[in-house]
Amino acid sequence: MSAAGRALHTGSAGEAPPRRGGPALVLSRTHAIVLLGMVVLGAAVLIPVLGRLGVLAFAGAGMCVLFLARDRLTTHAADTAIFLLPCLVALASAATSLHPRETIWYGTQYAVSALVFYALALSLPLLALMRIASLAIWAGLALSVAFPAYHYVGHTGEIAFVGIFSSKNNYSFVVGALVMLGAGQCAAGGPMGRAYGLASVALGFAFLLAGRSLGAIVGASAALALAGAFLSTRVFHRSVLAPAIVMGATLAAVMGLWLVAEFELVTRWMVAVGRDPTLTGRTLLWELAWENFTSAPLLGVGYRGFFVPYYPPAVEVLEYFHLPPTAAWHHHNAFFDILAGTGLLGIAAHAILLGRVLGLFAGGIARDRLRAADAGIVAAFAYLALRSALEVDFTVEYSLGLFLYALVHATLARRLAEPTLRQRRTEPRAPERSSTPRRRRR
Repeated sequence: MSAAGRALHTGSAGEAPPRRGGPALVLSRTHAIVLLGMVVLGAAVLIPVLGRLGVLAFAGAGMCVLFLARDRLTTHAADTAIFLLPCLVALASAATSLHPRETIWYGTQYAVSALVFYALALSLPLLALMRIASLAIWAGLALSVAFPAYHYVGHTGEIAFVGIFSSKNNYSFVVGALVMLGAGQCAAGGPMGRAYGLASVALGFAFLLAGRSLGAIVGASAALALAGAFLSTRVFHRSVLAPAIVMGATLAAVMGLWLVAEFELVTRWMVAVGRDPTLTGRTLLWELAWENFTSAPLLGVGYRGFFVPYYPPAVEVLEYFHLPPTAAWHHHNAFFDILAGTGLLGIAAHAILLGRVLGLFAGGIARDRLRAADAGIVAAFAYLALRSALEVDFTVEYSLGLFLYALVHATLARRLAEPTLRQRRTEPRAPERSSTPRRRRR
């Protein structure tokens, strides 16, 4: 090659040719969504401290997640719309809200956080999602221990990922959720994942016993028992799976009906064991929710439209519970809260969503799509169902309950869209091309 040719090839006569295949940092889309998911949940944990700045951080990272997950959201457009249906009704309830501006503000945050959580659940593997959520819970608990006022800094109507500001209820729910996520990691992870999951389960139950929350202990134990039954059927005999889930769902429904319809028996039992027969004032809040519903049956008094800072009727209720007039409060029952805030349309929207989740469970069982690793979402769903009788964990923005609900729904939707293991084994493979060049005929 001439000197001019070498110069053209190398860029100049004295330079070496450029290196090819050198080290380069390439961030895949999954890794980018993992990092953004950690930012999203971190911002949600810090919202009571950061206030509007935390909301903006959540929204900014969430928009990036939605952009990266747009193909998944398009593929599962029907399920995404069903999951967002209660949020749309919450926004529509501004028409009859006592405070339309607040309803639009919180309803918008509810819709955005639900969509971001659902996009995360559609885009990442189940094990990665459970690990991110566990880290966020540990961060929230660490903040609560290091800064005892952490729960009470958020007395501006804002809600954190780790729950409402009340310390006992907050600890009982998030620690119980930590147990559920730990159980899921035991079923889905490798040796290190199982060790981390077992540590979460053990520490979580230790915190639950120390907190002496009877409802949380019973709920966590029942959810773990159902997850164990699910896992055993996947490992040993699958024909027992459907009866186990039906029995668990029936037990949860019977417990809920028993608490509502036979409340006199509950009152006598609570008095006999030396506990508050009003369930620490919850029955008074349920009566208040019914009064709010009867005043506006179709759309209620607005999503989070009653417990607005400095609203006189709400202030009277908060003073009765020795709370400040700006506390982010609710009716301590998911269905009563939905009924009071969004009326019959809200109940219908949540019924459609719940029916879809149960239908996905049934479809996963019938088509053999569920795996042993899905024991975590079985436990999370059972725990949310049991907790809904006493709390509102999945009906508020940025909350851990909303994240778990999105995790359950999106995971089931993804399972039904995937081929079964049997189908993957029986799919015909394309013939492999030989790397040996053919000889030319002479």
